[in-house]
Amino acid sequence: MENDMSRGFKLLFKRQLYVDHRVRSFDPVDNRLMYFQVKDEFLSDHLVCDEKHMLRLAALLLHAEKGDQDYDQLIADRDKELEEARRKGIYAEDDEMYMPVVDPYLWLPRVFVSSSDRLEREWEEELMKLHKRLFTIPQPLARELFLGAARDVHLFGTTVIKVEHKSDWDIPAKLGLGVGVEGIVFVDLKTKTVSHHFPLWAVVRYYHTPHNFTIFFDFKGRQSNIALISNEGVQIAQLLDDYMGFLKSESTWCRATEDYHSKDDRTLSLRKFDLIEILSRRSEKYWKGRLPNGKTGYFPTESVTVILVPDGADDRKTARLIDATAEAGQQGLDMDGEKRAEDIGTMNLSGRFTTQRLSRIDTGKFTMRTFASRRFRTKATRATIKRDTVYDMTERLQYTTKALSDSLTALKSPAFNRESEKLFVLLQKIMGDVSTSRKDPPRNEMIRTLIKRGIEERSLRDEIFCQIVKQT
Repeated sequence: MENDMSRGFKLLFKRQLYVDHRVRSFDPVDNRLMYFQVKDEFLSDHLVCDEKHMLRLAALLLHAEKGDQDYDQLIADRDKELEEARRKGIYAEDDEMYMPVVDPYLWLPRVFVSSSDRLEREWEEELMKLHKRLFTIPQPLARELFLGAARDVHLFGTTVIKVEHKSDWDIPAKLGLGVGVEGIVFVDLKTKTVSHHFPLWAVVRYYHTPHNFTIFFDFKGRQSNIALISNEGVQIAQLLDDYMGFLKSESTWCRATEDYHSKDDRTLSLRKFDLIEILSRRSEKYWKGRLPNGKTGYFPTESVTVILVPDGADDRKTARLIDATAEAGQQGLDMDGEKRAEDIGTMNLSGRFTTQRLSRIDTGKFTMRTFASRRFRTKATRATIKRDTVYDMTERLQYTTKALSDSLTALKSPAFNRESEKLFVLLQKIMGDVSTSRKDPPRNEMIRTLIKRGIEERSLRDEIFCQIVKQT
């Protein structure tokens, strides 16, 4: 299935579950999926490393995929095939044909190989020499070694995309734009150093065209923007959407977008731009929150927007409230004395936010099992299943050749629930877990249908992704 998808489509399924590669897990499902993601990052030339380290990664990847190889026999078979082709007149005797035994374009970043001064034959010889040193190592161990070598790469966990610019910024004309859970970085690709770093909460807005990407910052009291030239603007925007979407889903702050007049004692009256601390998100339409004056109550979600951190508040009461909340959070208690684990920042009295714990995000949040415990359906909803049936998370994550009796994630609409079961059957047919019939469309068409539904319906996207993880 991986070979049938374009890179653009694959990024749509690269959800917030694995935004931080530094997660170390003993779960084979987590490690397997992380391996494929890091492999994709490497072959797309999104890891910042030198030539020596790149060859080491390529050799480990080759061994993880192919295992031990009898190169003497493979070279003899290739020469025999070329000789047979010349004998049949397909190639002239004086034609110097190159048919690689190890194609460097498959195991090294394509852009890197094509822009290099070295011949493909030289890359092939280098790869074979390094690969032979890995013989007898089990392939699962080679995958672990590949991930270990990738973790040694500078800025590991940050997707670095090559871009250009024509602005007056004091940075190279050609550079790397890195996007990760801890923010955006500009990387000098020659020296492998970071010239600028912006946390995600400093990003005001961004937009893209087919060949450009423009981003606006508000950082340390200064507003700035830069227009970048890149053919991967869609991918950059998608990565930012996923990272910022995740952080906002974990944020404990929001700001009022309009005035709202309270209807009873249980609800809060809001003024536009009011800063609100989110205490509970149990309901979709109403959240529980606390205003800077300490008053708590419920407010409509349609009247607020979630923010990553409190930005620009200059009220001293607000600053004291946030400081007190942060202090309580460090003790493991919120203002009501209940246990809480959310990341909290602090604001100084000048109104500027200073991160205390944002850079130390609990990376355990990105594991598949943590996601499953939060988002997976725990009880049966279908009329054909007993209402008191409780699903086992471990079983729900395991590979199966059977059909789903209920969606994996808690979908809001019964129609989506029914569609998720049909999509799972489609996925099983794509992956060969269920036999196809003559009435079924071609495999590529089934893949397009699956991806199209993930693109068109955002609520189904996580469901499809989790189904793929389950069957991988």
